[in-house]
Amino acid sequence: MYRIICLWLLFSTAVFAQENSVFEAIGISEQAYCFAKLTKDHKTYLYHTTSGVMVDAIEDYNADMIVVIKDGYFGIITTQGRLFGAIDYDDVELQTDYRGQWYPAIPYNYKFAITKRAGKYGIVNGDGKVISEPQYDAVKIISSKLIAIEENGKWGWISAADGAVLQKPVYDEVGKNYGDENAVSIYRQGKAGLALMNGTVLIEPQYRFIGYISIQSTNYHKIQQDQKFGLSDTSGRPVLAVEYEALNAVGDAALVSFKKGNLWGLIDLQGKEVVPAVYTNISDFTKGLSIVEKDHKKGVINTAGKFVLELRYQDIEFRNSKGENWYQDVVVADDFYGEPTEASRKRRQEELELTKLPYYLWVKQNEKVGLFHWNGTPLIAADRFTTIEFKYQKQLLYFRTFIKDTYGIFDKSGTELLPPKYRYNSDRYYSSLKYSYSERNSDPNLIPIFDENQLGLYNMSQKRFIIPLGELDITWLNSQYFIVRKPIADSYTKKSALYNRSGQQLLPFDEEVVIEKIFNDKFVMVLQNNQYKLLDLKGNTVYENPLWDRGNFYNRYSTPTNDQTEIGVFQSDLLKIYGVADNLFIYQNGDQRQFTDFVFVSPFYRGYAWVVQEKAAVPKYGIINSKGELVVAPQYEQLDEISDSPDLILVRKDQKYGIIERGGKLILDAIYDYIDINSSYSLGEISLNGKYGLVDRKANIVVAPIYDELRRNYNGTDRTWPLLVKKDGWYYFLNENGQQALPRAQSKIN
Repeated sequence: MYRIICLWLLFSTAVFAQENSVFEAIGISEQAYCFAKLTKDHKTYLYHTTSGVMVDAIEDYNADMIVVIKDGYFGIITTQGRLFGAIDYDDVELQTDYRGQWYPAIPYNYKFAITKRAGKYGIVNGDGKVISEPQYDAVKIISSKLIAIEENGKWGWISAADGAVLQKPVYDEVGKNYGDENAVSIYRQGKAGLALMNGTVLIEPQYRFIGYISIQSTNYHKIQQDQKFGLSDTSGRPVLAVEYEALNAVGDAALVSFKKGNLWGLIDLQGKEVVPAVYTNISDFTKGLSIVEKDHKKGVINTAGKFVLELRYQDIEFRNSKGENWYQDVVVADDFYGEPTEASRKRRQEELELTKLPYYLWVKQNEKVGLFHWNGTPLIAADRFTTIEFKYQKQLLYFRTFIKDTYGIFDKSGTELLPPKYRYNSDRYYSSLKYSYSERNSDPNLIPIFDENQLGLYNMSQKRFIIPLGELDITWLNSQYFIVRKPIADSYTKKSALYNRSGQQLLPFDEEVVIEKIFNDKFVMVLQNNQYKLLDLKGNTVYENPLWDRGNFYNRYSTPTNDQTEIGVFQSDLLKIYGVADNLFIYQNGDQRQFTDFVFVSPFYRGYAWVVQEKAAVPKYGIINSKGELVVAPQYEQLDEISDSPDLILVRKDQKYGIIERGGKLILDAIYDYIDINSSYSLGEISLNGKYGLVDRKANIVVAPIYDELRRNYNGTDRTWPLLVKKDGWYYFLNENGQQALPRAQSKIN
C-alpha cells in the first residue's frame, strides 16, 4: 500500500510541476540550497531543482538528507534529489555522527532517519534503505551497526544493516558502549552490564557503573560496585578485582594507578603492586616516565617504579625539543576543526617528527632550574640558572641560559659555549631591526648574540664568533649571504660589507655603500655615491651607468603585478635597467641589449615580456619572447594577469575583454563587456552585449552569456549551483549540468 502511495505522490508531484510551471515569484531557498523557493496564490512552495519534487516546507537538513513536508506529511530527500520512499510519515528525525567540527566533505560515521507513523517508529539509513518500517514504540541510534528498539517499556536492538532483531526487548535501557564498539551497555533495575551485538551477555547487569579506560591502545571495561572499582577485558573476563577506591590509565605504560586513602600507587594488569600507594600525585607516563609527588617534593620514576630522578625537586616538567611542556607520548591530535589543509597536514607532520626527537627533564630546585637527559643523566646543572630557554632552529637544538638578566649558550650535549655574560634586549622589534630576514639563514649553527646594543654572529659548530660583537646590524640576503652594516665614526651614516655564511668577507666598503640585492648568487646591486652599480662577488664592476634608476617610471602602463617588481633576478638571462634609456636590459656578463621597436618593455616573466607601441599617442600592448620575437602583436589597450592562473592573461581591446595564454594563444576573443575570474570562486562571470554567463579558471565557457541576470547560490555547489538566471523576462534555475529547472516566474524573491 505504501509503495502505491509513493508512486502516486511522485507522479502527482511531477505532473503538478509540469502543468503548473509558472509562478508569481521565484528565488533561492535559505533552508536548503538545492531547492527553489516559489510563490503562487499567496502560498509558498519549495521545488528541488534537479529531481522536480515539489514540497510545502523543509523541517530539517542534516548531512545530505533533508526532511520535507507535503500536505502535512513528512518525507526524506537528498540534496542530489533522491526521494527516500513516499512522503507519508507523521514525523522524521535525522540522526548523524561525525568526528570533529563539520565541513562540507566530512566523512560521517553514520546517517539515519528515524521515521514515525501511527505512533510507531522505524529507521531509514543514509542510502535510503528502509531498515525497519515504523513498528516500534521508540528507537534510538546505538552505533553505525546497531539500533535500539523499545516495545512495551523494554529495550533490545536490531541490526542497522537489515533490521534483523539481534536482541529482543528485555532490558530497562540499552545504550552505546564507548569502550567497545562491538558491545552494548545494558541496564536492569538500575544496574549496568554489557552484552555483545548478538545479545550474548558479557557482564550481567549487576554494577553501579561500567565505563572504560585505554591502556596502551587496548580498551578495558572499568566497573564500579558500591564505591569500589575493577577492570575486565572486552570479553568480560575479570582483569582486576573490584576492590580499588579508584583506577586510572597512566599514559603509555601498561600500568594502572590505584587509590588507597588519599594516596596513589601503581599496579600492573596482573594485579601486582609496582609502586605502593604513597604518592599524592602520579602523572601519566610519557615515553616510559612519570612524575611523582610526595610531601611537596617531586621525582621521576620509570615503569618498573625505579627512580630516574629522586624526590627532591620543587617542580619537574617534561619538555620536548622545542621546550614545550608535554605529558603524553603522542602530542599531536588529528585535525579537528574543519577540512585538513595542506598547511595543516605539513604542521602535523612536523609535530609528529618532533615527537621522535629527544625529550628532556626540566627541574627546579631552590629557585634554580636545570635539565636532565631522559635517562636521568645531567645536562645542565640546577644550581646556577634562573631560566633556561629552548631554541630550536632548523632542527638543531641549543639552550639560552639566564642568570637573571644575563645569558649564555649551551649546545644540546650540555657543553657551555658562551658564559652567561650577555645582556639580552627583549624588545623583539629592536631585535628584528638589528638582525633581519633571519628566516633566510639555512645554517642552524649560526645564531645571533645580542649584548645590549651590540650584535654578533656565532657559529656553534666552530665555537667562535664569525662576526664579532659590535655596534652593527645584520641582514640576510638569501640562504648563503648576508650584509653587515656598521656606523662610520662621527657620522650618522653606515658602511656595509658582504659576507658568505662561512663568515668570509667578500665585499668590504669603507664609505657609505648600500647593498641592495643579490642576483642569482653571482652579483650584487649597490648604491654608491647616489649611483647604482652591479658588481660580481669579487668586487669587479659588471655594469654601471650614472643614469641607472631603481624606480619604475612607466606606471601609466597597466602591466600585471608579477611584472612590476622593482628589481628582479635575471630572468631569461636578462635584467632590466631603469632610467638609462628606454627598454635597456643587460646580460649576466654586463653586455647591454636594447629593444628599440617599443616605447616600453617590461621585465621578463616566465620567458615573456610585455611590450608597448604607441599608435596615435595611444599605447598598445603586445608580448615578446626572450629572443625579442613578437608572439602577440601590440594591439591591446590593457594586459592583466589572472589570479591563480599565471599563464592566462586578461586583455582589453576597443573597450572589450578577452583572454590569451602568455605564449600568445587566443582563448577568448576580445568581445566581452567584462571578464571577472578571481580566486574567490571556481567560476568567473563574463558579460557579452549586456548578457551574463560563467567561465571556469581555464577560461572555458560553462554558462553561455545569454542571460539578463545571474544570481549565485552561495550555499550551493561551488558557491554557485543551482544558479538563478533571468532570460526574456523570466526567472528560472540552471542546474550544474546546464539543465533548466521547470518553474519560472517574472518576479524574483530577494
